[in-house]
Amino acid sequence: MSLTSNFGANMGRLVFKKFDYYTTHAMETQERILMEILKRNKNCELGKKYDFANIHSIEEFQDKVPLSTFEDYAPLIDRMVENNEKNIITSQKVLLYCSSSGSVGKPKLQPKTFKDIWSMQCSGFAGTPGCTERYLKAHGIADKLPTQMGPLIQSLKGFTLPNGAKCLMAGQVPVNNLKPIQKFFITTPRDILYPEDPENTCIPYFQLRFCLPNRNVTYVGAMVVTLMTAMFDYLEENWEMICDDIETGTIDGRVKCPESLRKKYGAMKPNPKRAEELRAIFREGFDTEVPVAKRIWPKLTWGYGMTSSTLGVYTEKLRRYIGDIPMHNMGYAASEGYMAMPVELNASDYVLLPRSLFYEFIPEDGDVNARPLTLDQLEVGKNYEIIVTNWSGLYRYRILDIVKCTGTYNNSTARTRRPIPICSTSWRIRPASTSD
Repeated sequence: MSLTSNFGANMGRLVFKKFDYYTTHAMETQERILMEILKRNKNCELGKKYDFANIHSIEEFQDKVPLSTFEDYAPLIDRMVENNEKNIITSQKVLLYCSSSGSVGKPKLQPKTFKDIWSMQCSGFAGTPGCTERYLKAHGIADKLPTQMGPLIQSLKGFTLPNGAKCLMAGQVPVNNLKPIQKFFITTPRDILYPEDPENTCIPYFQLRFCLPNRNVTYVGAMVVTLMTAMFDYLEENWEMICDDIETGTIDGRVKCPESLRKKYGAMKPNPKRAEELRAIFREGFDTEVPVAKRIWPKLTWGYGMTSSTLGVYTEKLRRYIGDIPMHNMGYAASEGYMAMPVELNASDYVLLPRSLFYEFIPEDGDVNARPLTLDQLEVGKNYEIIVTNWSGLYRYRILDIVKCTGTYNNSTARTRRPIPICSTSWRIRPASTSD
């Protein structure tokens, strides 16, 4: 476990070292990755259509390539998925697809190439322990990231597309890539991370059934805080049943699960000593001076889970269970890419990642037909629609999210000598047809 923990921390340090460089040379980095994206994809169908080979500046890119939405890509991606056609929107090998409901509620499939997946891996996995270790050191909590072990409150089960490619939600990708070593830092067993029948499996029960007996849990994690809050809610309502099962090594008959899980885990080693320890904790109640999570796991140091202003009530409720342990807010990510990450724990805003994608911005009250701004032109306090060009075939793509520039980070030595913006997502949607 310590080797895995050190791996995450070491990779996190490297991610932040590069992050500090790229955010200090933000526009230079942006120009370079845009040119690299165009060069990689100049021979694909879209690359030829928009003459990528003869684009040599941001301005030329904006002049030649129109703004786009998912509707522009849907028929092209259908050809890729249904007919296994290649070299359509990207010349690079598509390793998997990401699915999301999208800002307008319509299901979307988007291809992911190695560069996008690697960016998601670095920012989504390594960036999290890297940021946590920085925080723990800066606040005198610990000299290094403790050995990592805890529950992952998330389902990683995806599905297979007609062309044989795997499809996952964007947030599933980083952890899914670590499948061979998951058992060294996640208490949740693979059967629950990849449930055979998620609709007929009481996921919170099994998450608790495997993390409660482990006294060495150091973190609690979920893709969104609602999942974590739901797990603790389930614990408060069902702790007696769970403790009985830990004591006897069985699964209560009231727990919904496939027969395969009941057969596999219905005769585990009894643990009466830990069961009684837990009963004593829960009998004290869930509103004691020391939060219940810290009483269950004395080594608990931090947590992570995506939050937003709309999830504030769940975050507040979660604090009742976990107290004031610092939380990593995961950042701003979608199927289009990993766009921004926090540089502090308990932060509600994030620093844009200049190496991850190429960004453009339209002022919320601006004309969508005017030339969009680049990240060095944003003004603190103003709202913008974010437009991205990624490594996997999306060009000048309107996500339709509105972000707010809340501050700046690093003293950039780029062409404008402007610090890189810090943004928060307001999760307000700008209709695709908006124009002035």
